[in-house]
Amino acid sequence: MLTLLVLFVLFIALVGRKYNRYGIYYSCFIFFYVVCHYFYFLTKDGFYHIELDSDEGLSFLQTTILLMLIIITYRTLSSIFKIREPILNGVIIGSGYVLLLMLYFLGVLSYVLQNGIALGLSYNDRLTANTGGGLSIILMYAYIPALILIYISKPSKISLIICLLLSVFCGLIYYVVIGGSRNVLAAGIFSLIYLALYFKHITKKFLALIIVCGVFTLMILELYRYANNITDAINFIMNGGMQVILFAFESFSPMHAVININEALDKRLIEPQYLSTFFNEFSIIIPRFLWEDKPINVLNNGYFYTTEILSLDTNLTMSPTFLGTSLIMFGSWFYWVGGFISGVILFIFDRSFSHSSNLYWKIILLSSVGYLFFWVRDGFEVFCYILIKFFIVMFIYKNLTIIYKSLARKNEF
Repeated sequence: MLTLLVLFVLFIALVGRKYNRYGIYYSCFIFFYVVCHYFYFLTKDGFYHIELDSDEGLSFLQTTILLMLIIITYRTLSSIFKIREPILNGVIIGSGYVLLLMLYFLGVLSYVLQNGIALGLSYNDRLTANTGGGLSIILMYAYIPALILIYISKPSKISLIICLLLSVFCGLIYYVVIGGSRNVLAAGIFSLIYLALYFKHITKKFLALIIVCGVFTLMILELYRYANNITDAINFIMNGGMQVILFAFESFSPMHAVININEALDKRLIEPQYLSTFFNEFSIIIPRFLWEDKPINVLNNGYFYTTEILSLDTNLTMSPTFLGTSLIMFGSWFYWVGGFISGVILFIFDRSFSHSSNLYWKIILLSSVGYLFFWVRDGFEVFCYILIKFFIVMFIYKNLTIIYKSLARKNEF
């Protein structure tokens, strides 16, 4: 009942007021945070009425304190510096989306020619197969801003349907080529769904249906990644009972990670890493031809949790949750710093999105909004890396557009 009570209070606090005062990043982050950090407690304490033990109670308290600090920080800043509703109507982009789709298919083609198709390989083999394909993988993200440009330039229900179908098509190609990664598929659809709500092309009931179908589909794709058989994946979900619930815990709310991290800190098995594990994430940007011995995984917060706390010798990275990464970096006494920093960053993103006249920056933020889930499940550094990927895509797109226009002018004379 404790979990239900806290969630009810959050609902009243967040939805009971005029919600359009708050920006896209804040609202989506809070939604993902509640799903990732409270789903575990809601299922155990709220639905099955299993009393939380002392370790789980501590994690629940830390989760709520961190969330409250995020909300207080953001709301304080937004009450001082108003966030207006972003204007997305009237965008004219011509055929620019074609260039972005060409970059996407160029990425797919170059990856397949260099690395082959990774679906069907084991997890470690898939990661090995992906090495050396960094730029190709980044280019495959280009379809998301392409479809966003199509939709916001001609917003209609028909455009929405076409863009959603294309998003599923391109996302499934990415899923097959990369070897089972669902993140691009889910993030692309999420961005379009947000825009559909903005343009009032879908109802809240339809949104709820999409969420249920989306979660079910993502679970099937996750199981298929390991079973390579759709029938077995569906049968597992339909007949798995408690195993399905445990699988959902692992996928959407890995709060056991927080318990493990708290235990390691309490026993002094690890020391706070401060910002070292955060900045380690960005070494992955260095091209392999400049760093021949570049490891498959870098020692970010997730891999630190996997190797140093769980003592697993694997290329698999376990999700520590945002609370877990705050504990790893700042320790048991100062983990709340992560909440303050997040509130400030979310405000900066929303403020810049609503006030900026730069279309490229708005498209980058819109393309990345679905990846806020990885911020709350895997850590802020993972989200930053995704943001950099979309920045690279839009940088290439902008410069190719400038070159094309320059050549077109020369041909006129």
